[in-house]
Amino acid sequence: MELTAIQQEIVTTQEKAVIVTAGAGSGKTRVLTHRIWWLIKQGCLNEEEILGLTFTNKAALQIRQRVEVLLGQTMNPFPAFLGTFHSWCARFLRKHIKSPWNKDFTIYDTKDSAKVYRQVGEENKEEYKKVLMNCNALDFEDLIEKTLEILEEDNDIRTLYQNKIKYILVDEFQDTDFTQYKIVKILAEKQRQIMVVGDEDQCIYSWRGANIENLNLFLNDFKPKIFKLEQNFRSSKNIVELANKLVQHNLNRLDKHLFSELPRGEIKHNTFYDERNEAQMIAMQIMNEHRMHGTPYSHFAILMRLNATSRNFEEQFRGFGIPHIIWGGFKFYERAEIKSTINYLRVLCNPRDEVAYYDAMCFPKRGVGDSSIEKLKKGESIPKKAQAGVDEFKKVLNELETINKKFGLVGLATSLISTIGLDIWFSGEKEDDISRLENIYELVEAIKNFAKDNPGATLNDFLQQVSLVQDTDNGENGDAVIISTIHSAKGLEFENVFLIALESGIFPLYRATQRNAELEEERRLLYVGITRAMKNLYLSNVQSRFFMGDRKYQNPSEFLYDCDLIKSRAPTRERFEYFD
Repeated sequence: MELTAIQQEIVTTQEKAVIVTAGAGSGKTRVLTHRIWWLIKQGCLNEEEILGLTFTNKAALQIRQRVEVLLGQTMNPFPAFLGTFHSWCARFLRKHIKSPWNKDFTIYDTKDSAKVYRQVGEENKEEYKKVLMNCNALDFEDLIEKTLEILEEDNDIRTLYQNKIKYILVDEFQDTDFTQYKIVKILAEKQRQIMVVGDEDQCIYSWRGANIENLNLFLNDFKPKIFKLEQNFRSSKNIVELANKLVQHNLNRLDKHLFSELPRGEIKHNTFYDERNEAQMIAMQIMNEHRMHGTPYSHFAILMRLNATSRNFEEQFRGFGIPHIIWGGFKFYERAEIKSTINYLRVLCNPRDEVAYYDAMCFPKRGVGDSSIEKLKKGESIPKKAQAGVDEFKKVLNELETINKKFGLVGLATSLISTIGLDIWFSGEKEDDISRLENIYELVEAIKNFAKDNPGATLNDFLQQVSLVQDTDNGENGDAVIISTIHSAKGLEFENVFLIALESGIFPLYRATQRNAELEEERRLLYVGITRAMKNLYLSNVQSRFFMGDRKYQNPSEFLYDCDLIKSRAPTRERFEYFD
């Protein structure tokens, strides 16, 4: 495929500072690839001269391979640095890290960091940093912050890199945080030859530091030439039109109008009775398409805002024998918070289950660390604070045992969260906490449904069913339906996409409706979901959903109104599909 006129213009531009606002599916990777190839052909053969920053190692490798195809040869060393911000910063710090660290520092991943926090206390950031310093270690955040610190404070090093780096290219610029922007700004200050590529309509990671304001900062600091990639080569014409309808309601964006010349596909909106009905009907549609038309299962994706809404789909797909993969995450019963909650139930049934016993003891955290657990296993005494945590845990187990004997499976499920104290532990506003608590509420509902469907069932019966579910779920791959959050599906594409649970309070999240900036990010997230669809798009909401521990009547998402798929923002009971 040849470059379009606008792509060719971007690739060969002589402008120093450039911003490319690239709509979904508009070929930005192709443009970046050809731009690097063009720079190399212009005589940039030193890998220090071109700095290409991406957000995944996979993207960097893909661009490098495509450049080598264009060059007609494999180049070693490759005449450009292509990698993530973290990989470039790690390379920089291996040369320039200051004491008390040395160039042989260890990089701690999230699991390593979590272990240190368990030792020093979750909120003790200062002590955490001391431990890392004493271990000659840096975490991912440190890689970025230490690099900026050195560039700001050491004039010789700053000048060295400003002279060496001739061209800078930044992919997914809308996902940079403020510290990353400051690094890029310093490095480009002298040469001022920089191209940033991004789409403000796909900025969906503010919860991990991404700052959409960096686009405005770049416009102000560099006064760049603005190019727009507006032709979508992925999605059918009417899907792109629907995405435009939605995102035009956002104010904080550059003026850009996506278009497609591909044939129109099917767009359908359904209101179902409840979440089980939603999953049943969609499972039946997918199964019928597969059996009657031979459509591969891998051509279907179920995309959602919260991963807690996946459980019913997992259960229905198992019931219908539809192979499926949880993309970018764990299956419901494999999630850490679900496994740890279930471990309480395992201990009630089998008090000799040491693995479950000690895991549950530390969920939520009670001040019982690894060393205390090792001492407990040996029958040795432990510190008073840890002992208090153990006593609290035993009290919780006794309460759960009493409730189970007195009220049975449904009573146990109803009191599970409050008795353990998980509603208090996950009471903050962090998205991860909200998601984990909602997952545990889904577990509660699964226990109640099991008891309803299996009169007289015991806790042991439920745990056996859970174990069998996990055993039969292993190893699914190949031709399978993808179940994913939209965040995990960014950058992917599917012929048929089902966007589910489009209800107020879920999508958008309730807290986002209170702040315009968060509401705009939720709208951008749905825009990303819509533009994952290549041919057909199905959007759904339900009238009643079990959510956050209670069954509630659900209002349709206001985003359905933005898309002209419902007539008003007011609650509607106009249509629903029901399958019994």
